[in-house]
Amino acid sequence: MVAVALWQVRRPGSEWRAALWLMLVLVADYRTFNLGGTFNESTNWAARFTRNPAVHYLARHLKADGIVLPDRISTINAYPAWDDTVAMLGIPSTRGYNPLRYALYEQWYQPRESSSVHDVAAPYNRLPESRLDDLLAVRYLIVGRGKGWPSFVPPADYTKVQSENDVDIWRNDQAFARLLNPTQARWLRPGEAPDVGRFVDTDFASTLWLTPRDNEDAKASREAAATCHGVVETTALGATPTTLDLAVTASSAGWIAMSELDYPGWVAELDDEPIAIHRANGMFRAVCVPAGEHRLHLAFHPWHLVAYAWRHGRRA
Repeated sequence: MVAVALWQVRRPGSEWRAALWLMLVLVADYRTFNLGGTFNESTNWAARFTRNPAVHYLARHLKADGIVLPDRISTINAYPAWDDTVAMLGIPSTRGYNPLRYALYEQWYQPRESSSVHDVAAPYNRLPESRLDDLLAVRYLIVGRGKGWPSFVPPADYTKVQSENDVDIWRNDQAFARLLNPTQARWLRPGEAPDVGRFVDTDFASTLWLTPRDNEDAKASREAAATCHGVVETTALGATPTTLDLAVTASSAGWIAMSELDYPGWVAELDDEPIAIHRANGMFRAVCVPAGEHRLHLAFHPWHLVAYAWRHGRRA
């Protein structure tokens, strides 16, 4: 088609005629390489993907009415659509292009660049324990069944719940909830990594690793850990990519550990008063709330990110 278009452009005629042929080349190229098509094929893979029964199964179970913070999925040996196209359907994933992808996540989770690249054996997330998957609330693992892909041996606590032509879906019954209330904490120095064995063996429902982002966070989180041991009941009221609202009832000062990434620019308010966010479990957020009934609001503010970068850049 490109050859025909170039021949037509070189023929005598108006500028509009040449522009029309060039536009046809542009549309054909965009359709082939960017809208779910593949070279020399007419199949629209994005549209076909949305009709996959496995996709509908996940959407039905992850996005049920009333769920504010849905669980996530991860993939092994799956087609690229399973890494990226799921975002179009609102299915939260640990792979592909998503809000999780930044330096701290790359360091701890070590996600592969694409489905054509093998997984990296990340120290804190190796199968069968997959502790970061558990902390990220990865409830479903999508395993591809294409030619040349190695067979998958699931951990003992994974259950196959769906099987289609291209994938199997395994449910991870050990995945944690998106909000946890650990009652004890272990703390490290800024930049210090926890022992892999101890981290993997941790019961994160009861124990929190305080892994501070800087000296300021280290001091504040250590002070909080001295008194933050209470039982906290938390209900998610609403969530967007840049906000999270929680209703909190605490018997005494206690931790709320979230499956949300710690990132400069996020701030928290308890009953409209500022409260510190601490880095915990390597790459996540945690807040120590006082006793009583409260409204906890977290929000991302770009200017706070700029201020953080400026302040810490000057210190460097």
